[in-house]
Amino acid sequence: MGPVILITFGVLWLLQEYVGTPLENTWPVLLIVIGVLSFAARSGSMEGHIQPRWMGGAPPPGESNSGTAGGDSQVKL
Repeated sequence: MGPVILITFGVLWLLQEYVGTPLENTWPVLLIVIGVLSFAARSGSMEGHIQPRWMGGAPPPGESNSGTAGGDSQVKL
């Protein structure tokens, strides 16, 4: 969401500089962009997505949670 908001702000700033539209009149566009992005994120399909670990998701198949404790920590080439 951050990059899209930054791009939107840049476009609004360019409109202010080249067309003369004051930023005070165009700031609602940022709210609309944030709303559209939030809607798109919540209405998108979750099929095939894996929940990130920081959100409590399970590790991918074949990956161990044990780390290097009790195992060989050297990388084999």
